[in-house]
Amino acid sequence: MTGIFNETQFICFRLSKRETDTKYQKLPIDPRTGAKVSIHNKDAYTTFEKAKKAADNFGQGHGVAFVITQGDPYFFVDLDNHYDTSIQDWSPLAKEIRNTFPQAYVETINIVTGKQIGRAHV
Repeated sequence: MTGIFNETQFICFRLSKRETDTKYQKLPIDPRTGAKVSIHNKDAYTTFEKAKKAADNFGQGHGVAFVITQGDPYFFVDLDNHYDTSIQDWSPLAKEIRNTFPQAYVETINIVTGKQIGRAHV
């Protein structure tokens, strides 16, 4: 793997419904302990492989997150509600953004209909 996957800036998250509405939030958790953690706590950062293994061990509702830090050469675009599951296709805006960065890493996370496009060196 290349780009962000070579970085040691990964943590795990646990999906949790927000108290204020029916949407989900991703709560950051330490890959080593499963305890809630600040994304600014660099002691909780690990490799993608270790975070993925931890998230798999934690079970359903857990995943891996890359922590963006000051000075990173990366940027991310988060597109919520730009994927139509009924036709299995992106919105015109999402397609335009994707076509602007043809070598970008694309991550699709389906928490309801939210999709994310992330750029990494590939």
